[in-house]
Amino acid sequence: MYENFINLEKVDKKIIKEGLIKYLHLIEEFNYLNEPTDEFKKSFNYFYRIRQRSKSFYDTFYSLMFEYKNKTIEFSQILTPLFEKTGKVESSYSSKLLHTINPNKPIWDKFVLLNLNIRKSSYGKDKIQFSIDTYKKIEEFYNGFLLTEDAKRCIEFFDINFPEGIKISNIKKIDFLLWASRDENNKENKSNTKLKLKLEFDGTVVDHLREIDDTNDYIENLILKDLENKNNY
Repeated sequence: MYENFINLEKVDKKIIKEGLIKYLHLIEEFNYLNEPTDEFKKSFNYFYRIRQRSKSFYDTFYSLMFEYKNKTIEFSQILTPLFEKTGKVESSYSSKLLHTINPNKPIWDKFVLLNLNIRKSSYGKDKIQFSIDTYKKIEEFYNGFLLTEDAKRCIEFFDINFPEGIKISNIKKIDFLLWASRDENNKENKSNTKLKLKLEFDGTVVDHLREIDDTNDYIENLILKDLENKNNY
């Protein structure tokens, strides 16, 4: 499960250096503030690519963030209220909010899910519980991985190359390395996926691409669903 989880030779150090500066600034600002400022929300949205969400989402999201600041909370305490206010299961963003409050909590990552052979559930009433159960598996994965020699090498690599971030949580160090070791492949894959969508669906693809957010990993489900529907006609 943990073998070759991160290829350190593919890590783009420039990406981490740029991202680390922004991350450290966000954490420092969050710890200092008692309520979210427009500047903080703008910086947070930009860093985590939170966009095209409703006003009720943003209001609830930042209200929860500062309501739960310095408190012990679980993933479900963020996921459920967001769903009740917006009607959407925001697994990825919920994990980012939780991580901001408790940096020892992992961020929902599609590559971790792939490593665990977990696919996102279909839409429906069971999706909340599915997301809660899946997040527990992500936590268990990190708890196990951090005990391995590979994880120790990754953390040592991070500390040597990015000493300014030596005090951030080990989970976030691993998250940074994951992010920076697959970023270029991600860009290429997204570009190829959009091209294939355009070829496959022609005019209707525009509506699909407007609905897809880069931080959500359900693009594959949309493609497969549409391909299936097309083949049924």
